[in-house]
Amino acid sequence: MLPFVMRLLIEINEKMGCRFLIVDAKREAIHFYKKFGFDVLKDRKKGTLPMFFDMIKIIQYFRENKTQIEVKKIKEK
Repeated sequence: MLPFVMRLLIEINEKMGCRFLIVDAKREAIHFYKKFGFDVLKDRKKGTLPMFFDMIKIIQYFRENKTQIEVKKIKEK
């Protein structure tokens, strides 16, 4: 699901300027999100941990290479 959401963000960015992915990670999922490059947004003692991923480098890559991702095609696969 995470790769799909990243592709969706890239498509939305072309129209609305979306740049960050934000998740409320459960404690047992923090390592999973850190593997993908997410950083802690705010440290909490209890509950979920807000984390974010800055997509700017990925967005710039697609802009420079004039590559577009169409989410409709991804859904069909």
